[in-house]
Amino acid sequence: MNSINRLLTNKTNIWLSLVVNSTNCNKKLIEQFSKNALLWGTFSDKLSVKNSDEFNEYFNKFSKFPNLEVINKEYNISKITDDVYVNNAYIQWKWLYRSSTTFRMTFIYKLEDLDYKIHQLHSSILPSLFSFRCPSNSPEW
Repeated sequence: MNSINRLLTNKTNIWLSLVVNSTNCNKKLIEQFSKNALLWGTFSDKLSVKNSDEFNEYFNKFSKFPNLEVINKEYNISKITDDVYVNNAYIQWKWLYRSSTTFRMTFIYKLEDLDYKIHQLHSSILPSLFSFRCPSNSPEW
């Protein structure tokens, strides 16, 4: 693993730790994001901009899941340009009354002021967790 991959692995781990250990949207969590960061969260139907009410409220709600923890994670970091990297991650979360749920999370890191910050974050629950049924008169996929 090269030094940039180690750095971004560490930054993703710090971000996860801040989400799990925060009871609200704290300054350290927000500092992980670039100045013009965008968030497309799993539990939101809005694309949020950093420091907007929606952005902060999303993390306030998510961090209040009772007994929230990360039980497994898998990272796949790719270089896009010298100053942009993507971490396509699978994060398995667990919280009270929910044994586990796997999220596909895409962290786009961009170099800003000599540090890599989360420029965009997109998360979604894996489609395989849902059963899709086509009506009987639908063509097969």
